[in-house]
Amino acid sequence: MSEEKRKAALGILSYSWLTVHLRTNEDHSDLVIPAHLKRAKFIALQFGIDMPVPIPDMRVLPNAISGTLSYGGVSFWTSVPWSVIYAMSDQNGRGQVWPDDSPNAVRSAKLGLRLVKGSCVLTTPARGVLRLVEN
Repeated sequence: MSEEKRKAALGILSYSWLTVHLRTNEDHSDLVIPAHLKRAKFIALQFGIDMPVPIPDMRVLPNAISGTLSYGGVSFWTSVPWSVIYAMSDQNGRGQVWPDDSPNAVRSAKLGLRLVKGSCVLTTPARGVLRLVEN
């Protein structure tokens, strides 16, 4: 699964900024984010090549995506293991969702989920479509 997520991230980064949606409410010692964000059940972070605040140390590694992100103007080196990422999208909201990795609160929310020929599609109003990837 990690390799699939890494390839999806590289694909999106080849043409857009990448938004990763991750769960934070579990014990992941390899998740490195500011302490105040660990209190949230899930958050979204942006990575990209030509962002307004550059991320010159961004790395897409076999086990994680990392780099120094700006949080309200404060730089913080961040590392997000693929195991905590349940969705990723481009700037237009197009991307992928891994339902088995998503938090229960996300699974049970009213997100415009519908089945299409046996697979799930998550529609986000005026933002495109996220494709759910099943194991």
